[in-house]
Amino acid sequence: YYKNAIITIVPLTKKSQRKRGFNQSSNIAQFLSQKYHGNYLEIFVKNRETLKQALIHSKRKRLLNVKDSFSLKDNIVIKDKDVIVIDDLVTTGSTLQELFTCAQKHRVRNIIAITIAH
Repeated sequence: YYKNAIITIVPLTKKSQRKRGFNQSSNIAQFLSQKYHGNYLEIFVKNRETLKQALIHSKRKRLLNVKDSFSLKDNIVIKDKDVIVIDDLVTTGSTLQELFTCAQKHRVRNIIAITIAH
């Protein structure tokens, strides 16, 4: 059903990327795109540093923590396209919901998430 899907990731802030040194979701997404002839492209940007979701116990506080924290990168068009988002860990789904909201504002055709752990 998904044709020529964009395979992307939940972005880290530059600070988090430097601290961690890698993004395991990126490694997985790149592998999947090569294996299944997908189009790996980092389309989202994280606009601000947020608290680690795993350290927040309230679903409401998790939603507020990531509210408006993502946007689409400049010069990226996802209108009428299919997007697959790779994420390493999902608990309440607040981060993915925020990414989906951002994508829907840009009229994405379909969007799904593949997560590694729950």
